[in-house]
Amino acid sequence: MNITPDLIKHYITSFHAFQELKTILENSEVTASDFEGFDIAGCSFEGWDLTRSNFKGCYAEGVNFTKCCLSSSIFTDTIIPEATFEGANLQKSFLDHVYAVGANFQGCDLRGANFTGANLRDANFSNADLRGADLTGANLRSTNLYGTLLHGTILKDAIILDTNFTCATGRYKCVGVVKLS
Repeated sequence: MNITPDLIKHYITSFHAFQELKTILENSEVTASDFEGFDIAGCSFEGWDLTRSNFKGCYAEGVNFTKCCLSSSIFTDTIIPEATFEGANLQKSFLDHVYAVGANFQGCDLRGANFTGANLRDANFSNADLRGADLTGANLRSTNLYGTLLHGTILKDAIILDTNFTCATGRYKCVGVVKLS
């Protein structure tokens, strides 16, 4: 079956149809898919290869992206509170201006990711690789960065009140004012 963004759009209009699509797509490649503006709240993409996909402006509360390949994907302006990305590859992805309060990025590969202006309050980045990521202006209040790799990470104007940096390693850039309150 030829998997196209139009086929995905046809099936994603309701949760029931999305479950049917999951069965059709099992073991299929769905890279470079366009989900822009969709409501995918509560859906599970666990283990899917969604490289270079567009999730711009999606409502995705509680979505499951565990162990997904999402490198070079776009999540700009997406609402993803309580979403799970555990073990996912988000290298060079755009997560600028996302609302990701309470999201789980544990063990993710986030090298070169753009989190500019993101609300990451209470998010879990434990043991994630954030080398070269840009968190300029991000809200990291009460965020867990335990054991993260931070070499080259940009934290300019980030809010880091009550942020856990325990066992985090690497030199990171705090150029400008880092807001502590």
